[in-house]
Amino acid sequence: MPETNPAEVIIGVDTHKHTHAAVALTALGARLGTITVPASRRGYQELEAWAGSFGPVRAYGVEGSGSYGAGLSRFLQAGGHHQQRGFAGTGRPGQRHGFARPNRQ
Repeated sequence: MPETNPAEVIIGVDTHKHTHAAVALTALGARLGTITVPASRRGYQELEAWAGSFGPVRAYGVEGSGSYGAGLSRFLQAGGHHQQRGFAGTGRPGQRHGFARPNRQ
């Protein structure tokens, strides 16, 4: 199991058609900040600079890397950043593939 460096930062990105919203967390889960940027090359550069201002970025978690997050994913990959690709769900717990939800009465 890889060691956790508390100085490292993890960035989670919720992608949308016109904007991307991101949160920066420490490797231990403490929230450092949030930002919303345009879904454009300028926005990607702003996001990358903002993320780096917190310290070394361990990974980016990008939701919708095959749709609205595709441009950001390509930008991050070209910059040599590690990514964890997320899946766009329905927004309702239990509706994602592989998620078991107990029956409710």
